[in-house]
Parts: sequence; structure tokens; C-alpha cells
Amino acid sequence: MAYYASAEMGCHLALDWDPPNFILDLFSEFLCRTNGLKLLVRNNLLGALSIHGLEHIPLTKKKEMRELALRGGPYSDAEQADLLDYCQTDVDALVALLPEMAPKISIDYALIRVCYMKAVARMESVGIPIDLPLLKLLKRLQTN
Repeated sequence: MAYYASAEMGCHLALDWDPPNFILDLFSEFLCRTNGLKLLVRNNLLGALSIHGLEHIPLTKKKEMRELALRGGPYSDAEQADLLDYCQTDVDALVALLPEMAPKISIDYALIRVCYMKAVARMESVGIPIDLPLLKLLKRLQTN
């Protein structure tokens, strides 16, 4: 289970691991439920938790920890502990969110949607396939 599974799949690709056979991506399921609706929250994990009335870490704390993770190491012992605690908050959030969302999830369709997220991870890893000769032609035509 994940929220925005292409991130986890990107990690699997970077580590040259096979992807899990079955993944449930609550991000995709949240989008299916809310697309076209005017929401007062974003469609990220904190937004999904808010819509379902579930507690979550403050946005400022989430941003702070993401910046720390993106900064890269080396990390102090305290920073390592903070990052692990931060990751645990996402796990705990998914555990809380699943029972709220599960009754309206069609597993058959969810498994199809996650195939797309696997493809997104691949595109994020190696780039979007493109017809290079056609792209060059379009660029030439655009400049004329």
C-alpha cells in the first residue's frame, strides 16, 4: 500500500528490485473519488487525511522533513531518527486512511490503476518515450 506509488516504484527501479506484484495506491483511489470536485484541500496525503477527518502531522513539519531528506547525507544520529519517525508518520497515516477508503475501492480497477503508476515510475526514471525525429521537425517548424 502506498500514497503515490510511483515514488515507491522509483525506489525499486533505482535499487534494481522487481516491483511488488500487488500494490494499492490510495492516491489513485483518492483521485478517482474526488476528480471534478472542488476541494478545500490538495490531493496529497495530508489532504486525503483531512477529507476523512483523520489526524496528520502539520504541513510545516512535513515540509521540514522532506527538505532534510532531499538535502542528502551525511545525517547526524538525531536527523536519522527524525527521518525514520517522519517515514513512520506516513505509514501510520496509510493505516488510518485505508479503512476509511476501502469500502469504496474496486480492487480490480485499483490494480489496473497501479499498473499506470508503475509506468509513471518508469517514465520518471528513464524519461518519456518520444519520436525524436518528429520532435526535431516540430522544433524547426516552430522557429519558422
